[in-house]
Amino acid sequence: MGKAFLVGGIIAVILKLWYMLIDRMGVTSTLGKVALDQGPGSFFFNFLAQSLFAAFDGLSPDEIVEKVFVYNNVKLVMFSWLWWIPVKAFMFQFISPANQIGFGAIGSYFWNIFMFYYTNN
Repeated sequence: MGKAFLVGGIIAVILKLWYMLIDRMGVTSTLGKVALDQGPGSFFFNFLAQSLFAAFDGLSPDEIVEKVFVYNNVKLVMFSWLWWIPVKAFMFQFISPANQIGFGAIGSYFWNIFMFYYTNN
């Protein structure tokens, strides 16, 4: 449980910087923001979160690359788009930048419940 809070805290700070970068790049359309966030951003943040969890579990860098990047990351990102593209489209369209991390955390909560159910059934 403590690992989840630590990884979540690390990811939240980096996500805040990522959203600020998207805004500073001059991307104003919801479609453009979602494309950046769910294109390169989705792969990076999924890989980062899984890598942090694996590192906290004691895996070596080579094991992390094999387990996380080669095997899990691409499948997980493609599967996560079913949830995150609509959530992020709503977020970028209707949620103020000051509240986007909180909204994303709520989205993550429901995503994690689904993933727990999916992986345990």
